Amino acid sequence: MTSSTLSKIQLRVSDTAIELSFRWKITPSYCTVKLYRTLTDPDPLLIATPTGYGTIALQEPRTLYCEFIKNSGTFTLYTETWREPSLDEVMPKLDAAKTLLNRDEAGEKVLSQKHIAVLYIDGHKEDRWYYAERLQRVFPDYRILQAETLEGGRQILKREGIDCLVLELDLPDMSGFHMLTDCLPSEGSPARPVIVLTRVQNRDLWELAKTNGAYACLWKSNTSGDLLANYVERGLAQIALSHKERSGRLHSLESLQ
Repeated sequence: MTSSTLSKIQLRVSDTAIELSFRWKITPSYCTVKLYRTLTDPDPLLIATPTGYGTIALQEPRTLYCEFIKNSGTFTLYTETWREPSLDEVMPKLDAAKTLLNRDEAGEKVLSQKHIAVLYIDGHKEDRWYYAERLQRVFPDYRILQAETLEGGRQILKREGIDCLVLELDLPDMSGFHMLTDCLPSEGSPARPVIVLTRVQNRDLWELAKTNGAYACLWKSNTSGDLLANYVERGLAQIALSHKERSGRLHSLESLQ
């Protein structure tokens, strides 16, 4: 099978729009493009199917993140072909693009932050090893901690400063929903993004998880390690932005007193 090759991409950002132009040597049969307003948005502004040569223009300022998705594989805008590249190929291009496009101060702070700690709780050993290994490859400066049970995860949360939690709902000792309750932010306690990554194929449960505080709910069968890493990054950026806005509100209140 001949792979679809992306021969040219041009990305132009202005104050009022982002324009994406692309040209294919071979037009892909199954491909979508997702464009997000910022790294922190869980849902895309636009999902489009490009064919041949074309341009996508958004009447929104500063779209910062773009994904090309073919079948179940996820590839960044800066990947030149549909084969899955090595990290050595992708990361320099992706880092350069983020530096250029991500002008949001809170987002940049998270993207460059060192020693972020991510806890992954999952009783399925093979799943846990795969996703934890992939997160460590994408984020070599992060600490990726693992727990097999909810109680084990609770012990790690007590002794470690965890910045992001990845959680399977189907745990050997109890339901992952108990952990969602544990992680609800309280006064003076910083929130952390909780990303549910589950084998359970039940949309009602996914929506219930988000209602109970999950930043996102992902089904394992449709989630690559790279896609999970994207959600971890966006979740951390969202928390940083929330902290920045909260600090701004507190500063405004103090100035009025």
